[in-house]
Amino acid sequence: MASNTEKTACNYLCKSLKMYENGETMQGCEELQYALSILEVTIPEILSEKYSFWKDEYLDALFEEKSLRREEDEFEFFGMCRLMSDQTLTPLYVWLKMNQAREAFESVQIRLGEKSGTEMLKIPHASDEWSDYLDERAPEEIDWFYEVRV
Repeated sequence: MASNTEKTACNYLCKSLKMYENGETMQGCEELQYALSILEVTIPEILSEKYSFWKDEYLDALFEEKSLRREEDEFEFFGMCRLMSDQTLTPLYVWLKMNQAREAFESVQIRLGEKSGTEMLKIPHASDEWSDYLDERAPEEIDWFYEVRV
């Protein structure tokens, strides 16, 4: 059964997806901004099912490089997220497919953080590095630290 945050995220994602065609980049949509805010809570919930670290870690913000409507019920996000614990930035990729009723996620892929040796790459929030970082990389080029497929 879907959590309340998942249902709320689906609700806002559905509203925002309706405004775009398949394959279209999503920008400037208030509903999308609400959905991303809800995903700040939902993503750690999903990650915590596989990684104990995420039981005590939270996201403070998502910064989008690209948000895309894949299909009528599919959403893709690539950007950075800010970790609550130390306010650093790290890359994030999310792909979501909603169920037929559009009240829960049918399939989810979350990739968070780039491996840097045995650690996760963390960019200071005050740094301008993160913009250049995203310009130089695509999600498939990153060696991800955390990855979940449900």
